[in-house]
Amino acid sequence: MANNTTFTRPQCERILFANRQLKSYFELSLQASRLRGERPGHTLLICPDSIVSKLFVRLLPEEYLTRAELKSDASPGEIVSILTGANEGGSLLFTLPELMLSPESVGSLKSAMENFAIDCVLGRGPTANTIRLELPEICVVMCVEKSSAALNALMPAFEHIIRIDDKEMAPMCNVYLREAANISGLSIDPEACAYISKLAGSSIRRADKLFSRLTDYLAVRRLGRSAVSLELAREIFDELGMTETAAPSAEEELELELSELRRLVLKLQNELAELKEEYSERIGALESELCGMREGFDFD
Repeated sequence: MANNTTFTRPQCERILFANRQLKSYFELSLQASRLRGERPGHTLLICPDSIVSKLFVRLLPEEYLTRAELKSDASPGEIVSILTGANEGGSLLFTLPELMLSPESVGSLKSAMENFAIDCVLGRGPTANTIRLELPEICVVMCVEKSSAALNALMPAFEHIIRIDDKEMAPMCNVYLREAANISGLSIDPEACAYISKLAGSSIRRADKLFSRLTDYLAVRRLGRSAVSLELAREIFDELGMTETAAPSAEEELELELSELRRLVLKLQNELAELKEEYSERIGALESELCGMREGFDFD
Protein backbone atom coordinates (compact mmCIF):
# COMPACT_ATOMS: atom_id res chain seq x y z
CA MET A 1 0.00 0.00 0.00
CA ALA A 2 2.02 2.89 -1.30
CA ASN A 3 0.03 5.97 -0.46
CA ASN A 4 -2.42 5.46 2.39
CA THR A 5 0.22 5.07 5.11
CA THR A 6 -0.10 8.82 5.80
CA PHE A 7 -3.87 9.02 5.46
CA THR A 8 -5.52 10.95 8.26
CA ARG A 9 -8.62 9.68 9.99
CA PRO A 10 -10.92 12.11 8.06
CA GLN A 11 -9.37 10.92 4.80
CA CYS A 12 -10.03 7.27 5.75
CA GLU A 13 -13.61 8.25 6.54
CA ARG A 14 -14.09 9.95 3.19
CA ILE A 15 -12.85 6.84 1.38
CA LEU A 16 -14.91 4.30 3.32
CA PHE A 17 -18.00 6.46 3.67
CA ALA A 18 -18.34 6.43 -0.11
CA ASN A 19 -19.93 3.05 0.62
CA ARG A 20 -23.34 3.28 2.28
CA GLN A 21 -22.91 0.09 4.33
CA LEU A 22 -19.67 1.28 5.91
CA LYS A 23 -21.03 4.78 6.50
CA SER A 24 -24.10 3.34 8.26
CA TYR A 25 -21.97 1.03 10.41
CA PHE A 26 -19.64 3.74 11.74
CA GLU A 27 -22.15 6.58 12.03
CA LEU A 28 -25.13 4.60 13.32
CA SER A 29 -24.42 1.09 14.61
CA LEU A 30 -21.08 1.78 16.31
CA GLN A 31 -22.17 5.13 17.75
CA ALA A 32 -25.46 3.68 19.03
CA SER A 33 -23.67 0.97 21.00
CA ARG A 34 -21.38 3.60 22.52
CA LEU A 35 -24.33 5.73 23.61
CA ARG A 36 -25.97 2.70 25.23
CA GLY A 37 -22.73 1.83 26.97
CA GLU A 38 -22.83 -1.65 25.45
CA ARG A 39 -20.21 -3.65 23.68
CA PRO A 40 -20.34 -3.40 19.86
CA GLY A 41 -21.97 -6.36 18.16
CA HIS A 42 -19.90 -9.03 16.44
CA THR A 43 -18.94 -7.56 13.06
CA LEU A 44 -17.99 -9.25 9.79
CA LEU A 45 -16.50 -7.40 6.82
CA ILE A 46 -16.31 -9.33 3.54
CA CYS A 47 -14.42 -7.34 0.92
CA PRO A 48 -12.15 -8.53 -1.92
CA ASP A 49 -9.75 -5.62 -1.39
CA SER A 50 -7.30 -5.85 1.53
CA ILE A 51 -6.73 -2.08 1.58
CA VAL A 52 -10.40 -1.54 2.47
CA SER A 53 -9.92 -3.88 5.43
CA LYS A 54 -6.86 -1.93 6.57
CA LEU A 55 -8.69 1.39 6.38
CA PHE A 56 -11.67 -0.18 8.15
CA VAL A 57 -9.44 -1.29 11.02
CA ARG A 58 -7.95 2.22 11.31
CA LEU A 59 -11.38 3.66 12.02
CA LEU A 60 -12.25 1.15 14.73
CA PRO A 61 -11.92 2.44 18.32
CA GLU A 62 -8.41 1.51 19.40
CA GLU A 63 -9.16 1.62 23.12
CA TYR A 64 -10.81 -1.80 23.12
CA LEU A 65 -9.30 -3.42 20.02
CA THR A 66 -6.96 -6.39 20.39
CA ARG A 67 -5.36 -7.94 17.33
CA ALA A 68 -5.21 -11.73 17.29
CA GLU A 69 -3.88 -14.23 14.78
CA LEU A 70 -6.37 -16.88 13.73
CA LYS A 71 -4.61 -19.66 11.84
CA SER A 72 -6.54 -21.51 9.15
CA ASP A 73 -5.94 -24.81 10.94
CA ALA A 74 -6.51 -23.52 14.49
CA SER A 75 -7.80 -26.22 16.84
CA PRO A 76 -10.66 -25.66 19.32
CA GLY A 77 -8.04 -25.52 22.09
CA GLU A 78 -6.11 -22.78 20.31
CA ILE A 79 -9.31 -20.80 19.82
CA VAL A 80 -10.08 -21.08 23.54
CA SER A 81 -6.56 -19.84 24.31
CA ILE A 82 -7.07 -16.78 22.08
CA LEU A 83 -10.48 -15.95 23.55
CA THR A 84 -9.46 -16.34 27.19
CA GLY A 85 -6.62 -13.86 26.61
CA ALA A 86 -9.04 -11.09 25.58
CA ASN A 87 -10.14 -8.31 27.92
CA GLU A 88 -13.71 -8.25 29.20
CA GLY A 89 -15.78 -5.82 27.16
CA GLY A 90 -13.10 -5.48 24.51
CA SER A 91 -12.89 -6.66 20.92
CA LEU A 92 -10.80 -9.26 19.13
CA LEU A 93 -9.74 -8.43 15.58
CA PHE A 94 -9.12 -11.18 13.05
CA THR A 95 -7.92 -10.22 9.53
CA LEU A 96 -7.33 -13.03 7.07
CA PRO A 97 -7.84 -13.71 3.36
CA GLU A 98 -10.23 -16.61 3.94
CA LEU A 99 -11.63 -18.49 6.95
CA MET A 100 -10.70 -22.16 6.61
CA LEU A 101 -11.37 -23.63 10.06
CA SER A 102 -12.49 -27.21 10.63
CA PRO A 103 -16.14 -27.83 11.61
CA GLU A 104 -15.09 -28.49 15.22
CA SER A 105 -13.19 -25.20 15.45
CA VAL A 106 -16.06 -23.29 13.83
CA GLY A 107 -18.43 -24.79 16.41
CA SER A 108 -16.19 -23.68 19.27
CA LEU A 109 -15.83 -20.13 17.94
CA LYS A 110 -19.56 -19.85 17.25
CA SER A 111 -20.42 -21.02 20.77
CA ALA A 112 -17.99 -18.50 22.23
CA MET A 113 -19.52 -15.67 20.21
CA GLU A 114 -23.14 -16.57 20.93
CA ASN A 115 -22.94 -17.86 24.50
CA PHE A 116 -19.56 -16.55 25.74
CA ALA A 117 -18.85 -20.12 26.78
CA ILE A 118 -17.48 -23.32 25.26
CA ASP A 119 -18.37 -26.88 26.22
CA CYS A 120 -15.15 -28.87 26.51
CA VAL A 121 -15.13 -32.68 26.43
CA LEU A 122 -12.59 -34.35 28.71
CA GLY A 123 -11.73 -37.96 28.10
CA ARG A 124 -13.16 -40.43 25.63
CA GLY A 125 -15.87 -43.01 25.45
CA PRO A 126 -18.20 -43.76 28.38
CA THR A 127 -15.89 -42.01 30.84
CA ALA A 128 -15.91 -38.70 28.95
CA ASN A 129 -17.12 -35.65 30.85
CA THR A 130 -18.29 -32.28 29.55
CA ILE A 131 -17.41 -29.08 31.37
CA ARG A 132 -18.58 -25.57 30.49
CA LEU A 133 -15.79 -23.00 30.22
CA GLU A 134 -17.01 -19.43 30.76
CA LEU A 135 -15.33 -16.81 28.56
CA PRO A 136 -15.10 -13.01 28.79
CA GLU A 137 -17.85 -11.08 26.99
CA ILE A 138 -16.05 -9.72 23.97
CA CYS A 139 -16.83 -8.50 20.47
CA VAL A 140 -15.34 -10.34 17.49
CA VAL A 141 -14.42 -8.23 14.45
CA MET A 142 -13.46 -10.30 11.42
CA CYS A 143 -12.23 -9.01 8.05
CA VAL A 144 -12.00 -11.52 5.20
CA GLU A 145 -11.54 -11.15 1.47
CA LYS A 146 -13.83 -13.99 0.38
CA SER A 147 -16.54 -16.31 1.63
CA SER A 148 -16.00 -19.96 2.51
CA ALA A 149 -17.93 -22.91 3.90
CA ALA A 150 -16.47 -22.25 7.36
CA LEU A 151 -17.49 -18.58 7.21
CA ASN A 152 -21.02 -19.47 6.09
CA ALA A 153 -21.38 -21.74 9.13
CA LEU A 154 -20.15 -18.98 11.45
CA MET A 155 -22.18 -16.17 9.86
CA PRO A 156 -25.31 -16.50 12.10
CA ALA A 157 -23.18 -15.46 15.10
CA PHE A 158 -22.45 -12.01 13.61
CA GLU A 159 -24.76 -9.10 14.37
CA HIS A 160 -23.33 -6.79 11.70
CA ILE A 161 -22.43 -8.19 8.27
CA ILE A 162 -20.92 -5.82 5.70
CA ARG A 163 -20.56 -7.47 2.32
CA ILE A 164 -18.88 -5.41 -0.41
CA ASP A 165 -18.63 -6.83 -3.91
CA ASP A 166 -16.63 -5.62 -6.91
CA LYS A 167 -19.50 -3.45 -8.18
CA GLU A 168 -19.45 -1.38 -4.98
CA MET A 169 -15.71 -0.71 -5.11
CA ALA A 170 -15.71 2.01 -7.81
CA PRO A 171 -16.90 4.97 -5.63
CA MET A 172 -14.36 4.14 -2.89
CA CYS A 173 -11.64 3.70 -5.51
CA ASN A 174 -12.33 7.16 -6.97
CA VAL A 175 -12.24 8.84 -3.54
CA TYR A 176 -9.05 6.91 -2.69
CA LEU A 177 -7.34 8.29 -5.79
CA ARG A 178 -8.40 11.88 -4.98
CA GLU A 179 -7.08 11.59 -1.41
CA ALA A 180 -3.83 10.00 -2.61
CA ALA A 181 -3.43 12.85 -5.09
CA ASN A 182 -3.94 15.42 -2.31
CA ILE A 183 -1.21 13.79 -0.23
CA SER A 184 1.13 13.87 -3.26
CA GLY A 185 0.40 17.54 -3.90
CA LEU A 186 -1.48 16.82 -7.11
CA SER A 187 -4.96 17.63 -8.33
CA ILE A 188 -6.69 14.99 -10.41
CA ASP A 189 -9.71 15.38 -12.64
CA PRO A 190 -12.77 13.21 -11.91
CA GLU A 191 -12.46 11.78 -15.42
CA ALA A 192 -8.85 10.77 -14.72
CA CYS A 193 -9.94 9.11 -11.45
CA ALA A 194 -12.63 7.16 -13.27
CA TYR A 195 -10.13 6.13 -15.96
CA ILE A 196 -7.54 4.84 -13.48
CA SER A 197 -10.27 3.13 -11.46
CA LYS A 198 -11.51 1.35 -14.59
CA LEU A 199 -7.94 0.45 -15.51
CA ALA A 200 -7.58 -1.12 -12.05
CA GLY A 201 -10.87 -2.98 -12.28
CA SER A 202 -12.20 -0.83 -9.38
CA SER A 203 -9.64 -2.47 -7.08
CA ILE A 204 -8.10 0.01 -4.63
CA ARG A 205 -5.07 -2.24 -4.26
CA ARG A 206 -4.39 -2.12 -8.01
CA ALA A 207 -5.32 1.56 -8.28
CA ASP A 208 -2.75 2.27 -5.57
CA LYS A 209 -0.05 0.58 -7.68
CA LEU A 210 -1.14 2.43 -10.82
CA PHE A 211 -1.12 5.77 -9.02
CA SER A 212 2.40 5.04 -7.76
CA ARG A 213 3.50 4.38 -11.35
CA LEU A 214 1.91 7.67 -12.42
CA THR A 215 3.64 9.73 -9.70
CA ASP A 216 6.96 7.97 -10.44
CA TYR A 217 6.56 8.86 -14.12
CA LEU A 218 5.88 12.52 -13.32
CA ALA A 219 8.86 12.68 -10.94
CA VAL A 220 11.36 10.98 -13.28
CA ARG A 221 10.29 12.86 -16.41
CA ARG A 222 10.20 16.12 -14.41
CA LEU A 223 7.13 17.29 -16.28
CA GLY A 224 6.35 19.90 -13.67
CA ARG A 225 2.68 18.99 -13.76
CA SER A 226 0.57 19.53 -10.65
CA ALA A 227 -2.71 18.52 -12.30
CA VAL A 228 -3.57 15.14 -13.80
CA SER A 229 -6.12 15.31 -16.58
CA LEU A 230 -7.75 12.45 -18.42
CA GLU A 231 -5.57 13.12 -21.46
CA LEU A 232 -2.36 13.08 -19.38
CA ALA A 233 -3.35 9.88 -17.58
CA ARG A 234 -4.10 8.15 -20.89
CA GLU A 235 -0.81 9.37 -22.37
CA ILE A 236 1.24 8.11 -19.40
CA PHE A 237 -0.37 4.69 -19.11
CA ASP A 238 -0.32 4.24 -22.87
CA GLU A 239 3.44 4.85 -22.85
CA LEU A 240 3.81 2.44 -19.93
CA GLY A 241 1.88 -0.20 -21.86
CA MET A 242 -0.89 -0.33 -19.26
CA THR A 243 -3.96 0.48 -21.30
CA GLU A 244 -5.79 -2.75 -20.44
CA THR A 245 -7.35 -3.68 -17.10
CA ALA A 246 -4.47 -4.41 -14.73
CA ALA A 247 -3.73 -8.11 -14.60
CA PRO A 248 -3.30 -9.83 -11.24
CA SER A 249 0.22 -9.67 -9.91
CA ALA A 250 2.33 -12.77 -9.26
CA GLU A 251 1.54 -12.45 -5.55
CA GLU A 252 -2.21 -12.30 -6.24
CA GLU A 253 -2.03 -15.32 -8.55
CA LEU A 254 -0.11 -17.25 -5.89
CA GLU A 255 -2.73 -16.28 -3.29
CA LEU A 256 -5.47 -17.61 -5.58
CA GLU A 257 -3.64 -20.92 -5.88
CA LEU A 258 -3.16 -21.09 -2.11
CA SER A 259 -6.86 -20.37 -1.58
CA GLU A 260 -7.75 -23.30 -3.83
CA LEU A 261 -5.40 -25.53 -1.83
CA ARG A 262 -6.97 -24.34 1.43
CA ARG A 263 -10.43 -25.14 0.10
CA LEU A 264 -9.27 -28.62 -0.89
CA VAL A 265 -7.73 -29.23 2.54
CA LEU A 266 -10.92 -28.07 4.27
CA LYS A 267 -13.00 -30.36 2.06
CA LEU A 268 -10.77 -33.32 2.96
CA GLN A 269 -10.96 -32.41 6.66
CA ASN A 270 -14.75 -32.31 6.49
CA GLU A 271 -14.88 -35.68 4.71
CA LEU A 272 -12.50 -37.16 7.29
CA ALA A 273 -14.63 -35.81 10.15
CA GLU A 274 -17.75 -37.35 8.57
CA LEU A 275 -15.98 -40.69 8.16
CA LYS A 276 -14.82 -40.64 11.78
CA GLU A 277 -18.34 -39.91 12.97
CA GLU A 278 -19.84 -42.63 10.75
CA TYR A 279 -17.36 -45.29 11.83
CA SER A 280 -17.51 -44.29 15.49
CA GLU A 281 -21.27 -44.93 15.36
CA ARG A 282 -20.69 -48.29 13.69
CA ILE A 283 -18.03 -49.27 16.22
CA GLY A 284 -20.35 -48.25 19.05
CA ALA A 285 -23.15 -50.39 17.60
CA LEU A 286 -20.80 -53.37 17.20
CA GLU A 287 -19.55 -53.00 20.78
CA SER A 288 -23.13 -52.95 22.07
CA GLU A 289 -23.94 -56.02 20.01
CA LEU A 290 -20.83 -57.78 21.29
CA CYS A 291 -21.76 -56.97 24.90
CA GLY A 292 -25.20 -58.42 24.28
CA MET A 293 -23.69 -61.58 22.84
CA ARG A 294 -21.39 -61.96 25.85
CA GLU A 295 -24.28 -61.63 28.25
CA GLY A 296 -26.03 -64.45 26.41
CA PHE A 297 -23.22 -66.88 27.12
CA ASP A 298 -22.44 -68.57 30.42
CA PHE A 299 -18.67 -68.81 30.76
CA ASP A 300 -18.73 -70.58 34.15
